[in-house]
Amino acid sequence: MDDGTPASWEEAVAGGLLDDESEEEEAFVEQRRADSTELLDDNEGLPVLLVDLTALAAEAGQSDLQTVRQVVVQTLDTGFISRSDDLFASGHCRHSERWRSSEDRRRMEDERGGAVVTVISYPANIDGAPLGLFWRSVRSPSAWEVVDELKEAIASCNRSIKCGAERVQTYTAGAKWETPPFEGARARPPPGI
Repeated sequence: MDDGTPASWEEAVAGGLLDDESEEEEAFVEQRRADSTELLDDNEGLPVLLVDLTALAAEAGQSDLQTVRQVVVQTLDTGFISRSDDLFASGHCRHSERWRSSEDRRRMEDERGGAVVTVISYPANIDGAPLGLFWRSVRSPSAWEVVDELKEAIASCNRSIKCGAERVQTYTAGAKWETPPFEGARARPPPGI
């Protein structure tokens, strides 16, 4: 039964169904492989929080910014992930990395009309796991370009590092599932996808 569908691209072009000057095909990009030597081995690549002390002081009716900083640090010590999520949700906190935190702090202060912004380091361990383990999962290259692009967005989003690491794990599992070992094969999706 002939339904009028061309059997090949050439027939489609010849039959006038496709413009011969259609969009160029994207160049093939070979799958990238993670290089373990690129993992963050120094503390300069670790994440930090940038906290707007001026805004927090205004909300609390406090004028001593040093006291506000001490209260923020003490509060973060009671549960860093949940408390940092609260700060992110308030709009008074952003992520940065230690190596660029001075520049990001100055930019945030300028954006906020001369506010005082402080840099607060993450604790060495998050929920019993080393901070570097979470951050490496977010910042180390993957085998997939699209996952690496998502990792860039995750690294700069204002959510907890644990949330970012969980998102990376989900995206990586999806990429693995979508990359069959050979053409035409598809593995079962991992649980939760």
